[in-house]
Amino acid sequence: MSLTRSIALCVFLLGVIPRGFSQDKQTHVVDGSIVYQHVFEGELTNPLEFLENIKGVTNVRSLDGAMFGSVRVVQSDIKRSMTSLGMTWGKTPIFLQASDVVCQVQLEKREGRYRITLTDIVLHYIDPIYGPPEPPGAYVIKKNGTLRTKLFETTKNLYDEVFTNLFSAKNELN
Repeated sequence: MSLTRSIALCVFLLGVIPRGFSQDKQTHVVDGSIVYQHVFEGELTNPLEFLENIKGVTNVRSLDGAMFGSVRVVQSDIKRSMTSLGMTWGKTPIFLQASDVVCQVQLEKREGRYRITLTDIVLHYIDPIYGPPEPPGAYVIKKNGTLRTKLFETTKNLYDEVFTNLFSAKNELN
């Protein structure tokens, strides 16, 4: 392969790869914490009311054009998503299936779309035998900051499913 072709291939790959990864940024890690962020297509007529009507969202407030609130996704909703993804009890980590997920939500509205960002994700175990509340990063991020890839992928798939279904405005938009 000629040097010119090699350079052209590298330029093409550098131009394509970052865009491909940026589209897959639903559940990801930022500064050692798990964060969910997704841009939904659709116009929300009343973002504050939209958040207030979502099951498990409380303490909704508006600040500088963005909406904020607290979210609690209960264990039964997580298990329902596990089933729809084909995850089984024996092959899904206990920290995902034995806890409620509590986090903070931020909704930012733009013309024809809205972005949901979930931060401060903490697992609240149903049975105290599993331990005190803690972030899922305690299981999927090693002390040196690298990911436990298999655990992260399982967590990512489940959280992408749970949170995307929860915050989709399909019902409001119809």
